[in-house]
Amino acid sequence: MMNDKEKKAEYAKAYRLANKEKIAKHAKAYYLENRDNLIEKSKVWGEANKERKAARDKVYYEANKDKLAEYQLANRERVADREHKKIYGITLAECVLRFGTSCNNCGHTPVEGERVLNTDHCHDSNVVRGRLCPTCNVGIGMLGDNIEGLESAIRYLQRSELRCQ
Repeated sequence: MMNDKEKKAEYAKAYRLANKEKIAKHAKAYYLENRDNLIEKSKVWGEANKERKAARDKVYYEANKDKLAEYQLANRERVADREHKKIYGITLAECVLRFGTSCNNCGHTPVEGERVLNTDHCHDSNVVRGRLCPTCNVGIGMLGDNIEGLESAIRYLQRSELRCQ
């Protein structure tokens, strides 16, 4: 014989099964209405529960590895856009609109098959400075990602140019 708790659980399960669409519609409307607040609460919880979140994410990833890989392949641009926004605070599409499709240093425009432009950013503030081809990005990075490193390289080239004449 079922007790009250079991009866309530059975009723709730039957109700959810019979009203799946209605419940989903209500949940979506609630989410859209309270999106910003829910996202903020989720961030606060994640910060306060880093280990729990990492463990939960790992379990989810292991259980859904194939599905996630399939989604990423099917939605490559959306995934890249979301990752770009998470890292730099602006989407890749916004970055392209603001800085264009050519290297902001040398003007090179990648052709199909070439590596895409990198998002150049300040490593202290994470503010996006522009888009660079891989060569310019590596070059500027190797020179210390600062004006002093570039000026030192310019002085070196100017000194050595005299010897080459």
